[in-house]
Amino acid sequence: MGDYISFGERLRRLRKEMDLTQERLAERVGCAVSTIVKFENEQRRPSHAMAERLAAVLEVPAAQREAFLRVARHQGRSVPALEPTPLSLHVPASFPATTTALIGRENEIAAIKQLIDRPECQLLTIIGTGGIGKTCLALQTAAEVKERYAGGATLVSLEPLTSGALLPAAIAEAAGFTFHGAEAPAAQVVNYFRSKQSLLVLDSIEHLLEQRDAIELIHSLLESCPQLALLVTSRERLNLMREWVFEVQGLAYPIDPSSEGKAAQTIATIEEYPSSRLFLLHAQRIRPGFTPNAAEWAAIGRICRAVEGLPLGIELAAAWMSSLSCSEIAEEIERGIDFLSLSARDAPERHCSIQAVFDHSWHLLSSSEKDVLRRLSIFRGGFTRQAAQQVAGASLSILSALVVKSLLRRSVAGRYDLHELIRRYSASHLEPDEMSAATQLHARYYLDLITANLKRMKSSSQNDALDELKQDIDNIRAAWDWAIEHAEMTQLGKATWAVWYFFDLLNLYGEYIEMFLKAEDLVERKRHLPGAECVELDLALCQLRTWRAFSAIRVGHITEMIHVLRDCLAVLRRCNEQLALGDALWVCGLLCWLSGDFDTAAQVLQESLAVFNLPEHVWQTSLVSIIYGAVLHEQGAYQQAYETLRRALHLSQKLGITRQTTFAIGLFLRTAQALGYQENIQSLMSEHLRLATEMDDRSAMAFAQENLALVAQSTGHLSEARNNFQQAIAHYTALGDFWSASRTLVSAGRFELSLGQAKMAKNFFTQALQNALDAQSYPNALEALLGLAELSAQAGEFEPALVFISQALNNPASAQAAKDQASRLLAHIEKQLTPEQVVIAFSRGQNLSLEEAAQMALRMKQDGF
Repeated sequence: MGDYISFGERLRRLRKEMDLTQERLAERVGCAVSTIVKFENEQRRPSHAMAERLAAVLEVPAAQREAFLRVARHQGRSVPALEPTPLSLHVPASFPATTTALIGRENEIAAIKQLIDRPECQLLTIIGTGGIGKTCLALQTAAEVKERYAGGATLVSLEPLTSGALLPAAIAEAAGFTFHGAEAPAAQVVNYFRSKQSLLVLDSIEHLLEQRDAIELIHSLLESCPQLALLVTSRERLNLMREWVFEVQGLAYPIDPSSEGKAAQTIATIEEYPSSRLFLLHAQRIRPGFTPNAAEWAAIGRICRAVEGLPLGIELAAAWMSSLSCSEIAEEIERGIDFLSLSARDAPERHCSIQAVFDHSWHLLSSSEKDVLRRLSIFRGGFTRQAAQQVAGASLSILSALVVKSLLRRSVAGRYDLHELIRRYSASHLEPDEMSAATQLHARYYLDLITANLKRMKSSSQNDALDELKQDIDNIRAAWDWAIEHAEMTQLGKATWAVWYFFDLLNLYGEYIEMFLKAEDLVERKRHLPGAECVELDLALCQLRTWRAFSAIRVGHITEMIHVLRDCLAVLRRCNEQLALGDALWVCGLLCWLSGDFDTAAQVLQESLAVFNLPEHVWQTSLVSIIYGAVLHEQGAYQQAYETLRRALHLSQKLGITRQTTFAIGLFLRTAQALGYQENIQSLMSEHLRLATEMDDRSAMAFAQENLALVAQSTGHLSEARNNFQQAIAHYTALGDFWSASRTLVSAGRFELSLGQAKMAKNFFTQALQNALDAQSYPNALEALLGLAELSAQAGEFEPALVFISQALNNPASAQAAKDQASRLLAHIEKQLTPEQVVIAFSRGQNLSLEEAAQMALRMKQDGF
């Protein structure tokens, strides 16, 4: 084991080895000098994106890159100087981690760790009734064993999930990867863990056990991921062949001193029981300075017996210390609650015990508190005070009372949430009419909330709006599902734009595709009902399809979605819905640009700009201008593109639209470089990187790194260029953004080709070709073929080179820059061959489709070309 140094010291050493000042390092990574100072002084930790940027600029070797990133995110004050540190346990922010239930759990943790260490124990399920401390045991165990797993430990809280079909998305979110392509999400989860030595903690799975999707995914993980260990918490076992089970009992509690054959216990003895110590801890939180006397210790013993040492039962009982004595609490729990008789029934004894605690707490609530608690059970993943007031009619005094009684939790940030067991218990008391009214209020509140935040998401307040809305993402999902289930077309229509933009900004495009497909199915069904308002339904359908079509830039199917949008354009023109038409036009223009239909793209984008030629539509004007400038670039109108992009960039910066500004900067720099303009490039690059880093947006960061690579290449900083290309490709691949990945792969291939690295260049070009075909991005596919043509020419393989050149010269999807490059390469080859040889090979290429030429290139790679 090497010496231990802090991350700040490691950063300082690497910086000095590069002979960089703090100011110079800050400039290169695109942050303030004070930020570097704070990193080195251990006053701040870098985000994951910033850590990757530091690694690239400091030229951390690839073999040490993973260790560096882990060290950067390490939460301790000191870290290993030489050896890599395992990944930290990922705990979702909405899932509170506590240690109180771990009082007296040392033996359980040791036993669980022994089981996990057994190679034949790949799946261990911790079972027990709700509130018994399964989650705390799993968290503590994972924290203590995570260093044994090279791939780290990941916690997935399953409480908010309403369907087993959502399990793959929950695992992906917790593990930090994004779905891509057409492959099923469950299969992508399995592929992600297939070769990783990791610990995956699935917390609170009991409500998903009857759903085939969840069990099949766990079975697939066991079958296909031999190095993956699964630690699951549940009220009941999973009933899988490979499952090992560890059952958790309640904390040890004092025996009844009046029991026959038992000696009376002393105060000191009662105090030593873990359940008694846990009660005292919670009681002192309610009444600071509380020190039990002999009678109170005896009453505490009665309380712990009454709840059979269940941690949640103890916590709920202690919550009444603000208004009742220990003896009164014991008497209330004991009055009318017969734990032992309930234990003889079919239901598990521990379940009956916690049910008794909830029943007792429920009976002691006022009618208004009961009303509010029932309605609060509608929420998912927590809620704000305003939401509680509007949806559940909760006053501040009632919310405070429920917090005091430990039936409701309040975070430091001021959000409230219910323990899942309490939420379910409360929901069971909802009458059908009350549930219907509450869910309707809930859905309308959250769909109105996200709609009201659309303006903020399109402004300089974008990051703040996203941070706030992310906390309610489960409520927003539930609201959307409710609106579909109850055919609330007005609510869906109002929220469609905002829901699309919100989920796309979070790179959750796979999820909103499914959300919108469900809504489209609803609209289609309603259109065929007698008396249906077809105009309203057609408008709703077109809006849903417009924003679903936008996802094609990430997951492919561009050609298919262009046809869908053309149908929508006809409907919207017929309905004279100008704003919806303008949106459909620019999305269609975007997809036509990516597919290589530049003339159509320019036409529909100009029409869209005409629709949005009003001050209140400045967001659309800015975005559409950016896309139009990119199309002009492809057509070779570089000066016009430069002016268009310059105006669009200025407008985006003025509005403070973060992602839009990064998009504009990247495209503007590309055109500026094509014209040979160098002014302001460095400052714009710094701005691009700063905005992307502040957003912690992997898509924006990847675009920044891609442009940084191109600038570094042009200035001769080759190592920096290669690192940035690799980082950008990795980000795009993780996001499943095939279009952007293929574009960057082409640039990386040209970079390696310029350095004489033919093998590496070939790999990049073939990867780019495959990605471009998957994305149906024909301009990028032609660029990749052109790169392979240059390699073929260098190797003396002139016939395939001419085939690929003919594709670039004759296909309408070729950008002007590609055509110019193809012409130069053709002129070079013509000097090596006879005119007849050129004509034969060239005409062969003209007789092939782009797909056929691409398959020819891919076969040549397989054959060792």
